[in-house]
Amino acid sequence: MTELIAVVTLTLLAVISPGPDFAMVSRNSLSGSRAAGLYCALGISLGVLVHVGYTLIGVAC
Repeated sequence: MTELIAVVTLTLLAVISPGPDFAMVSRNSLSGSRAAGLYCALGISLGVLVHVGYTLIGVAC
């Protein structure tokens, strides 16, 4: 259980910190449209979901 809490905490810290993802979403929103920014954010979110999924599978095994 301690490992799961550590993984969740680290993932949340990585996701909420601004970085290249924030810059890319901002750039797409400003140069394109709001929809482009939303699609970009959706793609990043799905990527994070995949990484969290296989991390949790690895912790569970």
